[in-house]
Amino acid sequence: MRVGFIGCGRHATTALYPSLRPAGLELVATCARRFDRAEQIAKAFGAARAYDNVTALIAGGDLDAVLVALPPEAYLEVILPLLDAGLPVFCEKPGAGSLEQLERIDAESNAAGVPVMVGYMKRFARAYRVASDFSRRDDFGRVTSIHCKFLMGPGFGSLRNYVIDNPVHALDLMRFLGGEVAEVQARYLRLDDTKHALSLLLAFESGAVGTAQLGTTGSFFQENELLEVVGEEHSVTVTNVDTVVCRRPRGPVEVDRPSYTVPLTPNLTGTVMGFVPELAHFKAVVLDGVPCKSDIASARKTLALAEQVLSALG
Repeated sequence: MRVGFIGCGRHATTALYPSLRPAGLELVATCARRFDRAEQIAKAFGAARAYDNVTALIAGGDLDAVLVALPPEAYLEVILPLLDAGLPVFCEKPGAGSLEQLERIDAESNAAGVPVMVGYMKRFARAYRVASDFSRRDDFGRVTSIHCKFLMGPGFGSLRNYVIDNPVHALDLMRFLGGEVAEVQARYLRLDDTKHALSLLLAFESGAVGTAQLGTTGSFFQENELLEVVGEEHSVTVTNVDTVVCRRPRGPVEVDRPSYTVPLTPNLTGTVMGFVPELAHFKAVVLDGVPCKSDIASARKTLALAEQVLSALG
């Protein structure tokens, strides 16, 4: 599948561009506000063309879809012309800078009949897929509680920017594994403009309860991410996106972790973190018409939950 890519920032060039080829995508063109940057990235990743505006990218043609990785507030003005041109879009989470903008993109996507996939890659990470499958087994029973830890270092800016740009991953995972959230209570500690600590208490529509420990007062070089789902005498835990532990009422504990010493695709970082399988899924959505597992409608619910968290924080 031939794709263009709008955005040449750090996240795009370290996580998404290197995942294109393993996912079966051919990079044809890049686009950034600065032409020299777009040209630099085009040369680095083998694209034939570079542009400094979306109109020119569309006019260049020969694309099956377009990927977009920009600051959240920039998505609306970029995605709408792509949908008007009939180009399927993969955009990084959260998909827009506000719920109202995301709702407009959703409406335009439905009106044009053109899919938009939002990049919640952790849904596609192998450990979380194993955890999801285990928690949905009949003998697991109903999900009774979920706990998530998602701690990073500083650097995400204001509280709002942080919540909609980073722990939306944690909120999306809790929806993915526990269903929709009915109620949120929150407490907040602010050390300075870039250091935030949040604790959430969640009530799910299913009756399950949840807690979340979020913040930017941690370190990027420690355990950043943990999620535990408890059923009825069963539980499953994912640590740092790669290690999943399944526990039954009795018997041995099952531990699944990649074998990093073997350089096969399932063990590569882009696959383990979910970037490669999410892009491969996007290809299947566009070329084969498979139902999207991270569509704009689901992204709306995750962003709405983030807005609910912000509201609870006052």
